[in-house]
This record gives sequence, C-alpha cells and structure tokens, in this order.
Amino acid sequence: MEFRTRVLFAGDSAQLNKLTAALGRAGYDVMLAFNQDGVSAVLKLFPPAVVLLHSNNCELLHYIQRTRPNLPVVLTGGKPRVSQAKILANISHALNCAKSLAEMDCSGKPQ
Repeated sequence: MEFRTRVLFAGDSAQLNKLTAALGRAGYDVMLAFNQDGVSAVLKLFPPAVVLLHSNNCELLHYIQRTRPNLPVVLTGGKPRVSQAKILANISHALNCAKSLAEMDCSGKPQ
C-alpha cells in the first residue's frame, strides 16, 4: 500500500475543486474542513502532515496553532490569487522545514 502525505485543506474557497484535484495528482491525500469543528475532528482522527489554510480566518489559524503548535500551516487566502504550482511548492517547503525541525534538539542543533 502506498503512503500518501495527508494535507488538511481548511477554510472556504471558490477554487476548492481545482486545488483538491491538483493536490491529489501531486500525490497528497486531501482532507477537507470548513470550520473549527471539522478541523478539530480531522486533527484528532486523521492527523495531517500540513494544513493548507485558504481563509483569512485568524480564529481558525490560532486554534490550529494552539492545538498542534508544530504542525506546518500554509496560508493561501487573500489577494493576489496564489497559483496551484506555488501552493504545491509551499507545501513541499513546509514539510521539509518540519522534517528539519524534528531532527534538531531543543538547542537548535542536529541530534
């Protein structure tokens, strides 16, 4: 069985279908949540490797940061519109940064 990196897509977006399809083609397993209850359920039941937050909902961002402080969050909302290629690059970068941080001890030095 192939392991696919889980991405939580949170917020509201008119480009939801296009972006979800692009992420799927890129090898990501995409889960959707549109409010704090949905985000909470996904974080508990299907922990993602990264959150794609397409919203300017500061409350939702703060909730994610409080409950999972080490979880990378890629913000895509606002103007100008962010291209799908840029979003995929940002997700990849966030995952690489999280991996690098996980390999360091509390002093910031590699273990």
